[in-house]
Amino acid sequence: MPAARCLPLFVVLAAPALAQSWVAGPTVPTAGNVPRALGTAIDTAYGFFLMGGTPAGLAGDAPVHKLVGSSFVATTPLTGSFLRGGAIVDELGQILVIGGVDAVGALGDSYIWTEASGDDGGIEARLNAPDAAFMLAHDDLHRVLSVGGSVAGNFAVADPNGYVERYDAWSDLWTPLAPMPTPVADGAACNDGLGHVLVFGGYDTTGARTANVARFDLATGVWSDTAIPDMPTARAGHRCALGNDGRIYVVGGSSAGGVLATVDILDPATGTWVSGPAMSTPREHFGCTVDAGGYLWAIGGDTTNTSEKLFTPTCPTIVSGPDAGAAITGAIATLSVDVIGSAPLTYQWRRDGVPLGNGPTGSGSTVAGADTAVLTFQFVAAADAQHVYDCVVGNACGSVTSAAVGLALADPPQLPSAFVVEARHPSGAISSRMNSIDGGVVVGSAKYPDPTWTALDHPMQWTVAGGSAA
Repeated sequence: MPAARCLPLFVVLAAPALAQSWVAGPTVPTAGNVPRALGTAIDTAYGFFLMGGTPAGLAGDAPVHKLVGSSFVATTPLTGSFLRGGAIVDELGQILVIGGVDAVGALGDSYIWTEASGDDGGIEARLNAPDAAFMLAHDDLHRVLSVGGSVAGNFAVADPNGYVERYDAWSDLWTPLAPMPTPVADGAACNDGLGHVLVFGGYDTTGARTANVARFDLATGVWSDTAIPDMPTARAGHRCALGNDGRIYVVGGSSAGGVLATVDILDPATGTWVSGPAMSTPREHFGCTVDAGGYLWAIGGDTTNTSEKLFTPTCPTIVSGPDAGAAITGAIATLSVDVIGSAPLTYQWRRDGVPLGNGPTGSGSTVAGADTAVLTFQFVAAADAQHVYDCVVGNACGSVTSAAVGLALADPPQLPSAFVVEARHPSGAISSRMNSIDGGVVVGSAKYPDPTWTALDHPMQWTVAGGSAA
């Protein structure tokens, strides 16, 4: 009989499975196949774009490429060269091109970009923020934050003011926020999904790379350099993105030893770091974002115009079940779970915390489906009800454990040792069918001869004793 379902009593996330691996993506077309560096990747309602960077076009404009099918295709460029700036989507869904410098270090424009028009109108300039190597991120209302940046003329040295400003697209105004306690440039920033913006590494005011992680509380406006442990590696020129699994991927960049292919993954809820799968190509100053399908992209960089992507799966979540469904001893009993999460999903049912296998249980029953969403007991026995059962569900993100429940068994009904068979038709009927009986009165139907149709069925009521029928 089908099991009833209820919400789990507890959820445990396990360490991530390292089944993830980077997959080669399309090469970004450039003249002479030169590197596609300093681009910003964004996934928008209008398409997936790699904005700005190098190499500039014949007119000196920074390139824009759009992912069309399985290829990057050149589309409407930016106005002028665009180096060490940023591109981001604001709370109105507009694509903003912000700051940056041109090839000779002059300040670039800030404006709204559309594929149809390119520069579709300027936005208000930031107040005091540095021109280059700043970080862009979203707050919880999807407003744009500009964080930190470099001194004029040297992207590898942080401006000591640590400026932070927020853009309001409705009013086209920038508002200063609390500055960074440890200013950095050429780092990486993103929203952690828990009410904070995190800033990872970068160059400090001495020009040294740092492993510091700064956390900005969006509700209180307070910075902390100790709320999140430092990165395993001091980096600059790297990128970060929040994956579908709720973890933040810090990718590539450079350390004192050179350009990196390594990936460090942060669980922002616990502040713990793990190593992720390394990219096939070391990258610095590249485009990086997570697309709508959950893939983390790394595109181009200072030495390459290739791309690759890594799946960041949605973690498994138990929507309902299992429940201690009632069953009859000696019959069939089932327990089931409903789960959402990125496929493929794995299931392992456990008894008292010990994994179950398919086959005899040793108590007279047999188990099937121990590695599926539905656990089935055939010839379920009273001994089976003396244990508790849970299900561990996993995918490439990690695993979740359901609540532990028992089986509720009832004894089979006691049947009479013998039956008496009687044929009781209404008077004159050819045949009859009994639908219900109560106190010797029968309700059903009976077939009688009919001169036109030979026989007709009539709804009837009669008594078992053979009395009158109506």
